[in-house]
Amino acid sequence: MAMDLTSALLGLAGAALPLLVLAWQLQRRASTAQAQAALLEERLAMANLAQDGLNAQLEACRDEVADLGQANAPNRRTSPPCGVRSSCCRSSVTMPAMRPMPGTSNAPAKRLNCAAWTPGRVPQGRAA
Repeated sequence: MAMDLTSALLGLAGAALPLLVLAWQLQRRASTAQAQAALLEERLAMANLAQDGLNAQLEACRDEVADLGQANAPNRRTSPPCGVRSSCCRSSVTMPAMRPMPGTSNAPAKRLNCAAWTPGRVPQGRAA
């Protein structure tokens, strides 16, 4: 049985074509994965740089707070002002109402900003 050369070449080409398509798809996937890996590495490097910068800022802030704490240590009160249940350094404290504030009700306890409250403070233009 004789084999025709044309038929053999067509059979080989028919078998090689799907293999070439498969190789092309694998190459495309590999290059896409490589590009994504490079992008992720770049993002990681940028995130590490940003984290280092933020860590430096945090350390500088901690040092500044420590320096301010040491500088203000002689000026600190040993006991909180009359009526304050918590430290004045906090942003807000709960304290009993010592006298009604203008424009507010006579509730037994008020939640006030510490900087806005001063014991015995009388608004301007009003007598105590």
